[in-house]
Amino acid sequence: FRSLMNCFAIAISVGLQYGVPLEEFVDKFTFTRFEPSGMVGGHDNIKSATSIIDYIFRMLGYEYLHRTDLVHVITEQNAVLGNPQLADEDVNPDPSNVAAPKA
Repeated sequence: FRSLMNCFAIAISVGLQYGVPLEEFVDKFTFTRFEPSGMVGGHDNIKSATSIIDYIFRMLGYEYLHRTDLVHVITEQNAVLGNPQLADEDVNPDPSNVAAPKA
């Protein structure tokens, strides 16, 4: 099983290096169903998965694509527009940096 997962990880890595968007992989591999499946321990937002592959791509989608639709627990930190990386200045920009509307 470990060797198969290693080969799968290499294939995903090569795909990403050749320009396949992570979002494509996340859309294709979330909700895949096989054993082992069930409750997840050790992640604050993902509480169950239908397979190891499902868990991996839920986590990648959440961490890198900010896909809060793939997690079970949404915290205040990631509730701002579904993006945990947004700072206050991203949501409320400094007015001096905003371009004036064209007349």
